[in-house]
Amino acid sequence: MKNIKLKKLIAIICIFIYLLPYFIMIKSFGFEYEKVEPGDIIEIPPEIIQGCSTVEKEDRDDWAYVQKDINEVWVKQGKPKDENNWAYITTNSGEIRYLVALAETFGVPGDYVDIYVEKDGEETIWPCMIGDTKRDHESGQNGDDVFPDNTPQGAYWYNDMHWGHTLTTDENGNPVCTIVELMMADYTNLHSKELSDFEQLFFPVIQIQNGGNYFENPDGPIGLTGTSRKNKKHVGMAIYSVIIKNILLPFIDFLNTGIDSHMLNKNVETNLYDLNRNDDAEDVVDSSSMIYSDDLMKVCEQLTEYLISKGTHYGGTDTDGDGDIDDWPCTKLSKIADCYDDPDYHVVCATYVALALWKSGLLTEEQINQYAFHWTGDTGIPSMLEAARLEKKRKHT
Repeated sequence: MKNIKLKKLIAIICIFIYLLPYFIMIKSFGFEYEKVEPGDIIEIPPEIIQGCSTVEKEDRDDWAYVQKDINEVWVKQGKPKDENNWAYITTNSGEIRYLVALAETFGVPGDYVDIYVEKDGEETIWPCMIGDTKRDHESGQNGDDVFPDNTPQGAYWYNDMHWGHTLTTDENGNPVCTIVELMMADYTNLHSKELSDFEQLFFPVIQIQNGGNYFENPDGPIGLTGTSRKNKKHVGMAIYSVIIKNILLPFIDFLNTGIDSHMLNKNVETNLYDLNRNDDAEDVVDSSSMIYSDDLMKVCEQLTEYLISKGTHYGGTDTDGDGDIDDWPCTKLSKIADCYDDPDYHVVCATYVALALWKSGLLTEEQINQYAFHWTGDTGIPSMLEAARLEKKRKHT
C-alpha cells in the first residue's frame, strides 16, 4: 500500500513538472501551440522527400480519448469501408470522409481534412478525417529515442515542424517521409498487391487543408476555401519539446527508476515475475542449441543472441528498389518453427514474442501455431499471451 501511495505521489509530481514549463512559456513569453483553424492550408515543403502511405487498423478495442469517440461513431455506422478496405465515416449531410492518421501539424483527431496529391501532373483531392495522430517522437520512458527522429520508423521533422514518420532512407541516406497513414477497417488485405498499389496513390502530398472538427460540425467540413498560413513554426512548442525530451523526461525516469527498483526488490517473487517463471520446465538443449529455460528473460537474451548470430534483421525487403518494403518473408510462414529456421532471416515484433513464448516452454509449438503469431491484433499476440497466462495458472493449480 505504501508503494502504491508513493507511486501516486511521484506521478503527481511528474505531471506538475511536465506541465510547468508550458504554462511558464505561455504566461511569460506569449508562446502558444498554434491551433490549426478551419480553412488553414498547410503546404508541404518541396524539400521533403516523400514515400508512399502506410496503414493501421481502425477495428480495435484499445482506442482512447477522441480516437475512441471516432471509433465509436464508426462502429455505430456499421464499420463502413470501401472496396479497398479503407474505413470511413459519413457526416450528417451524407458526405463520406475517409479515416487517416496525420501529424498534429495538420490538425487533431476528428478534424476534416482535404489531402491534395499531385501525381504525374494530375491533382487529386482526398476527402478525409483525422482518426489518429502520429507521434512527434518515438521515445522510450527515459527520454531516449527508440527510433530517433528522421531515421527509419522514427518521427519526421523538417524546419522545426513534425510532418509524419520516416519510412526509410533513399540511396543518398536522406530520410523519406510518409505523411499519410490510411486507417483500414482491418488487416485482411495487409500484404496484398492491391493494397500496395493503393498506398502508392497518396504521395507526393502538396498540401492539406483543415475543415474544422466533426464533433463541432457533424454536418460536414467548414472553411475549405481558406488561404495558406505559410507553415508558421510552432516556436513555443519546439522549445517545449526540447525541454521535455532532454531534461524533464530523463529526470522523471530517474525518479521512477528509484521507486521501481525499491518495489522490485520487495516483490521479486510476486506479480512482476509471474509470467517469467515456469517451475515445471527443465533446461534442455534442442538441435539448434537453443536452451529452454525456466526464466523467460534468460530465454529472450539467448534468443536475441541466436538471431543476431545468424544475421536476422527486422522487417522485410525492398525487392523492386523503390525504397519501400514490399516483401515480408516471415509473415508468409504458418508455423513458428519455420520462422525460427527462416532462411530469409527476417522477424517482426510479434514473431519475436511468439518465439520467446515457445522457447521458454510457456506454450508449445502446436499451441502457438493456432494463433496469428505475426500480428499484434485480434487472434494474435494478445490472445497468445492470455493463453500462456492461463496455461501457467493451470500448471500451478
